[in-house]
Amino acid sequence: GTVFRDGPIKLGRYREFWQCDVDVVGVGNSAIDAELVMLAKTAFDRLGLQVIIQINNRKILNKILEYAGVPEAEQTSAIISIDKLDKIGEDGVKKDMLSKGIAEKQAELILSTINFKGTNDELLDKLEGIISKCDGLDEVRKTIRLCGKDNIVFVPSMARGLAYYTGNVFEIYLKDQS
Repeated sequence: GTVFRDGPIKLGRYREFWQCDVDVVGVGNSAIDAELVMLAKTAFDRLGLQVIIQINNRKILNKILEYAGVPEAEQTSAIISIDKLDKIGEDGVKKDMLSKGIAEKQAELILSTINFKGTNDELLDKLEGIISKCDGLDEVRKTIRLCGKDNIVFVPSMARGLAYYTGNVFEIYLKDQS
């Protein structure tokens, strides 16, 4: 149905827009995330649309920022910059972080860490080797295991800057964008 945005309005980003979503609040279990992913996949399958479901976890991003030496007070600001990666690219994100007072070496370390390539397991293992044990890594692993590896792709660069995103975050894209 119709929803309203409480944020900046610009070309292609309207105050009023259509949205379909399912929300669960207060359940601290990755099984519910897996259930929501599979619900979305089932809906798209029934519509005859093949999708790619991406996952990341806010706790992982916070640990990466901690690893890079970004103070906790600046982490949300850094995540807002990272969230623009698809729109403005690495150079734009780096420039945005620098404008917010994040040091160049920190920005470069963040970007190199979130842009690893590999399978879900390879990425999760590589990150665990860098940021050590992290609840977010466990939550993503469990969600992927429950969903099946063909249905979900771990993307360490996917970010959401809003503070209420505290665990797994998802995005769904059509496989054929044409």
